[in-house]
Amino acid sequence: MKKDIFLKGGISFWLLIFGVVSGALIWGCATATRPNPPTGAAVSGGTNRLTEICSQYHWDCSWDPVTRVITMKSARTEIKALAGSPLVLWSQQSILLNQPIRLVQSEVIVPPDFQQKVLDRIFPAPAVSMAARRVEPGEPKITATAARQPLTVILDPGHGGKDPGAISPWGLKEKNIVLDISRRVKEELENEGFRVILLRSGDVFVSLERRTEIVSMSRADLFVSIHANSHPSRSINGIEVYALRELTPSEKREEQRAQNEQTFFHRFKMARNLKTVAEIISDMLYAFKESASHRLANDIGKQTGRAIHASFRGVKTCRFFVLRNTLIPAALVEVGFLTNPREEKLLRQADYRQKIADGITQGIGKYVKE
Repeated sequence: MKKDIFLKGGISFWLLIFGVVSGALIWGCATATRPNPPTGAAVSGGTNRLTEICSQYHWDCSWDPVTRVITMKSARTEIKALAGSPLVLWSQQSILLNQPIRLVQSEVIVPPDFQQKVLDRIFPAPAVSMAARRVEPGEPKITATAARQPLTVILDPGHGGKDPGAISPWGLKEKNIVLDISRRVKEELENEGFRVILLRSGDVFVSLERRTEIVSMSRADLFVSIHANSHPSRSINGIEVYALRELTPSEKREEQRAQNEQTFFHRFKMARNLKTVAEIISDMLYAFKESASHRLANDIGKQTGRAIHASFRGVKTCRFFVLRNTLIPAALVEVGFLTNPREEKLLRQADYRQKIADGITQGIGKYVKE
């Protein structure tokens, strides 16, 4: 696969938060500060491009194409927003725009009411058109950079150690098959520029709780759990991929999920009095994960089915522990049925397992590209 398919676009995730967001792209860095910054950027009549707004206001502007978190910062204030969302956070206030902030050809575009609801609130003074603003001699030139942090994928080889998972009628253990495939996927993804974390690299037991805790602490972008299937009927075969089914209110309040959210939010140093905002962010995370996980699962299933010439049995929904208690887009792929004589025999072959790894890698790549 060509590396560039993984470098076009990003995975829109993570959060709107106060505090530090690591790995952000520096879009423009205005080092000079003004005692009296210009007031009232005429967004509707001037520009809707955030780079130009930041330039006129001498703000440090950054955005992360992976998380789509947008940060606007000066010595006096800091604003957070999320591309694709109408919500803006400023000075412990949440501001709801009439339309979402958009990404158009890698340019962040704000809606017309950004002027009234954000800029006029921060700089309550007579408006000065940004179009009339001139860069004075000696002021730094605003430039864009193209550096970015690699996307991080967590691979979860199912079972391990004292938990063998499914065992075929002919003695093949799921835990061994999925570990080998996961190692192959890791190598493939790293060759394509990803950062990859294996939740187990050997035949060891890792509890479900610990797996989700690691995901929450990892700053990862995607979670893919790899398993092998079984069925009472030996004729059943093919690839199945699972995504999260809609959670009940009680499942959303599950102790492990709440603990993982707390871990996830803690590293961003969210203010303690922002409980309402944290709840909004939690709902946004859940809504995004539910939608994105189905796309991820579908891409993995289709690409893997093609790679091994197996039937893709479609995206199934479930409430598996590792899917409902992780906060990032997640999918669980069943690479074949150990109870099917033909697939069990194929899974014993290294070249077949490599084809599965190729398919999973291609599926992740397709999701990232789109």
